[in-house]
Amino acid sequence: MAYEKKPGQGTLWKNDSASERAPKFSGWCKDPAGKEWRIAAWVSDKPDKNGNKWLSLKLEEPREQQNVNHHDETPADDDDDLF
Repeated sequence: MAYEKKPGQGTLWKNDSASERAPKFSGWCKDPAGKEWRIAAWVSDKPDKNGNKWLSLKLEEPREQQNVNHHDETPADDDDDLF
């Protein structure tokens, strides 16, 4: 059975791109109304004043040529080595 996002939820997958400009994570989410969005996340180059790393996010409407059900696997609960 394929994983289905509920409104207000989403999933990010770690990217293995060699490009420094590419997001570290990308995936899909649904807004509270149920509309599907593409989401991308970049890890900060510099930590905040407390030394914590942070993520910069971007949401955009799915592109025509992309399949909205891009990932059919259930997301893993493993959060080791995210940054």
